Amino acid sequence: MTYTGVVLLIALSALPASGWCQAESPTAQRSLEDWRVAATRARLLADNDAPGAYRAAKSLESSLPPQATDSDRARILNLLSRAETYLALTELSSAHAREALELASQTGDRVGQAEADLNMTLDSVNQGRLDEMVAATQNSVAALEGVNRPDLLAEALLRTTAMYRRFEQFDESVAVAVRAMEIARRSNNPLVLAYAHQGLAIAYDQSYRYPEALEHYTQMRVQARAAHDLLLEASAVSGLAGMHRETGDVQAAERATREAIEMFRRVGAPFATSYALYGLADLLGKRGSYADALRSLDEALDIYEHYPNRISQWFALNARSMDYQSLGQIDKADVDAEHAYAIAQALGEAIYLSGSATRLASLAAVKGNYQRAYNLSLEASEMTAKAAREKAGPRVVQLVNRYESENRRREIADLTRRSELQSAQLTQRELQQRWLWTVLISVIAALVGVALFVLRLRQSQRQLEQRVQARTQELRQQTRYLRTLIDTLPMLAWLKDTKGRYLIVNHAHAAARGSTVAGMEGQSDQQLLPPALAQQQQADDRTVMESLQRKTTEECLPNDDGGVWMETYKTAVLDEDGTVLGMVGVSRNISERKAAEAAREVALSEARRLAHQRSQFLAHMSHELRTPLNAMMGFAQILQRDESLTERAAKAIRVIGESGQHLLRLINDILDLARIDAGKLELFPSEINLAVFLQIVCDTIQMRAEDKGLRFVFAAAADLPQAVCVDEKRLRQVLLNLLSNAVKFTDSGEVTLRVTLVVPAGETRSDSPAHLRFEVEDNGIGMSERELARVFQPFEQVADARRREGGAGLGLAISRQLLHLMGGEILVRSRSGEGSVFSFEIETPATQAQLEFHPEEGVPIGYLGERRRILVTDDVPENRAVLVEMLGALDFQITEAANGWDTLKEVARSSPDLVLIDLAMPLMDGCETIRALRRTPEGAEVVIVATSASATAEVESSTRAAGANAFVGKPIQEAALLRVIATLLRLEWLRDRPTEQLGDS
Repeated sequence: MTYTGVVLLIALSALPASGWCQAESPTAQRSLEDWRVAATRARLLADNDAPGAYRAAKSLESSLPPQATDSDRARILNLLSRAETYLALTELSSAHAREALELASQTGDRVGQAEADLNMTLDSVNQGRLDEMVAATQNSVAALEGVNRPDLLAEALLRTTAMYRRFEQFDESVAVAVRAMEIARRSNNPLVLAYAHQGLAIAYDQSYRYPEALEHYTQMRVQARAAHDLLLEASAVSGLAGMHRETGDVQAAERATREAIEMFRRVGAPFATSYALYGLADLLGKRGSYADALRSLDEALDIYEHYPNRISQWFALNARSMDYQSLGQIDKADVDAEHAYAIAQALGEAIYLSGSATRLASLAAVKGNYQRAYNLSLEASEMTAKAAREKAGPRVVQLVNRYESENRRREIADLTRRSELQSAQLTQRELQQRWLWTVLISVIAALVGVALFVLRLRQSQRQLEQRVQARTQELRQQTRYLRTLIDTLPMLAWLKDTKGRYLIVNHAHAAARGSTVAGMEGQSDQQLLPPALAQQQQADDRTVMESLQRKTTEECLPNDDGGVWMETYKTAVLDEDGTVLGMVGVSRNISERKAAEAAREVALSEARRLAHQRSQFLAHMSHELRTPLNAMMGFAQILQRDESLTERAAKAIRVIGESGQHLLRLINDILDLARIDAGKLELFPSEINLAVFLQIVCDTIQMRAEDKGLRFVFAAAADLPQAVCVDEKRLRQVLLNLLSNAVKFTDSGEVTLRVTLVVPAGETRSDSPAHLRFEVEDNGIGMSERELARVFQPFEQVADARRREGGAGLGLAISRQLLHLMGGEILVRSRSGEGSVFSFEIETPATQAQLEFHPEEGVPIGYLGERRRILVTDDVPENRAVLVEMLGALDFQITEAANGWDTLKEVARSSPDLVLIDLAMPLMDGCETIRALRRTPEGAEVVIVATSASATAEVESSTRAAGANAFVGKPIQEAALLRVIATLLRLEWLRDRPTEQLGDS
């Protein structure tokens, strides 16, 4: 294969498929039609500015309109793939092309299939996967059968020509190139003509007719310029360089090659640039400038280091090896030759193995290793023969099939001719024998025939006139039906031809224009509308007829009443063969709909405003209630540890603590209900030890049941999973609510909690996830049918007034909504005076993981190690006093600050180990203070724990974003706070007694 053929076949992977235009920045809100126009422009840009086209494709991918079709998605994937091919991102391009092919195949999008196959053809060449290249090339041509896309068909035929050239199937290569030129001349499209000229240039080059090939490359460049395609023009210049070299004009070849390199660099195509550098190195080596040739090859190989291309790298390494050998640098030449040989072994193609073996044999002979040179020469001969067999085998089969087919056609033609000759001879003899009779009968028949002909002619004329009249009447009737139909439509309707002239309009359209039907038909918009509006209408019509896509627009047209909204539908009218005959359009007044939409938006906005006000009110009230609760419950926790209190005082402290907990639960229930109504309540599942979780719930209820003299029964199935993934807090909330109600409404007897594993039909117990069933049964007062109907309504309590104390009627309503989020539903069975059974099922992932549980063994009274300093920041003195008392008792060194400014000063002065800071403060709030601390050297690494009475997930997230290490909601629970401090400061507590009094909600 000649140097020109090598460079040409390698460079085909960088050829373009479209013309040039300016890039358009995508907008965040882009209609589907605008998006498609931008996608077309980005595709055209790829052949002139590959990086810019890639950026535009990425932007288009991120701004794909919601109403986009799968064809649109395949289109953007193909655009990404083509840009990535030019940028040498081969693997990424291949992945996008395969994804596009799958989408296009599912929707029957043959254009998308063809584009994906063409991209895969280029990628398979770069990847050295020749079998995939052949399949993709053939598929692209097959997909375009009957599709009116001459540009894509021209590229597919060019790839086919190159494929045949690669496998030296010269007859097929020429046939495809000639077919491509016929299509190009019919289309008269510069881009299609450029492809066709390149195909013929390849065909002439392979037959060593360089002047004709040079002429076609020249014409290719002319057409590429007309198409504004820089990459295609650069490929033409590269082809001209090869032809100049073959005809002996080395200077012209070098000038053209350098020009092609600069053009490829302007496009931003690494592989195309490297191919041209390879060609330049070959020219420089031919005239003895080996040092300059090595620089070109070094630059090309550097490209392959960043963008792998094994076949091209093989050629470049062998070329550099020869240049090194020419300079006498045999060791470097041998390194490159060995590297190329390794690539050839990876490719597994005989032609490359043969070339590498020949190169290594030459170097071995130069180094005096004649035995290795001989062995490598034998290997090269075997590989050459194998390559010839691989090429000749399919060729022979094809030729045999073709010759057999031609022989069969010739035999059939011979038999046909002999049959016709015998038939003619028989006919001639028969005519000779009956000549006299024929003449006589012919005269008589002629006279009779003339008479009959005249008679039938008259009859035919009458029948024809009758059919014409009937058909005319039928067409008139159909026309009247059509006219009545379009005039009856409650909208504007019209038909236009391809020149924009009205063929049919209805009365409503004519009246809206202030004209008549007769006055509009046959006229164009230029004759009926103001110039600007006429140009806009013509542009819209042209877009619809060219794209063959239905277009819908909504626009407000000004009038004396302030404007009228019109919705317009337009689509092209096609003949049976796909020819565009014109377009049809309808338009209707949608002002009432727009007014209704505007009113709905106003109402929706008002609803959002009211919901926001409600949320703000609830958050404010929560904060205002939690703030005093923090001090009250905090001191209650502190006083519970005081062993000097009298029994009466200790009981009073417990009452205060329980009352605070009740008020806190009520606040949390109201906030949960508000979040549920607003759709903002989320679950946070985690993996928990199911047995430990249930035991904690049972221990909590056990004490309440025993206080009322009830028996509490816990029945758990033996096959329950060890661990499940659930929102522990919310599942505990549901179970405690159901069990607390059971205890509350049962005066004697027992309360039972059953937990079982349910196996749905068709599944086994080993299947995951697990279906858990919970049942809470009591033999309390029960409920009537009327009470059951409203038991789950918010703020409803179905018992008598005495039993309604201590609740707000929110528990069951919230529990039901929480189970809905978990995918479950509460069921209830009850009869008045006989007790109740509440049950629910949830589905959760289950494992047999052994989760460790380490219960705390006593109340912290101190900690091991050096004394730690804690800075407490809160603008409310009572809140500071609670924390100072709580933490001071554990031997922490406490300092205080009343606002953010004091906090910054105190951190700079005393360098505390931990800062406990409230968020709601005047002058500088907590988040702002945290951010300011993180910007100072002293506060950059200090541990910060934020607290707030607004204990929501959003507030916690904002504090962590500001730089806090942890968040603790108010009212502060001592146990929770101490766990956070121990974790962050890595403390080990000294404990005294069990922690039952501390509590932790």
